[in-house]
Amino acid sequence: MSTITNKKPRIYADFNKWDGDGTSRWLILTCQGTAQDLAKYNLQFEEGLEVTFYMDDGDASGNPDDLEADGTCHFDSKNNYWIGKIDWNAIHHASDRK
Repeated sequence: MSTITNKKPRIYADFNKWDGDGTSRWLILTCQGTAQDLAKYNLQFEEGLEVTFYMDDGDASGNPDDLEADGTCHFDSKNNYWIGKIDWNAIHHASDRK
């Protein structure tokens, strides 16, 4: 697991679990891993909370190397759940973080 260098909480999100409106898409934050990380940091979602979202992944040799993206949390009142807004072009592996 990588070291947090940006001081933001590192919260699990399934990057394959997303929704969108045709012009943008966002992470749906309803996974068990998300709830576990919130409990670990003693956090609750709040509008605009800045975090680093991550999802398990591996390198070409099969070694763990999580995917990461910085983003913000927002409440989707239409669907009644929290979402994470990220720059989908800025997703990177934890090993790439300087």
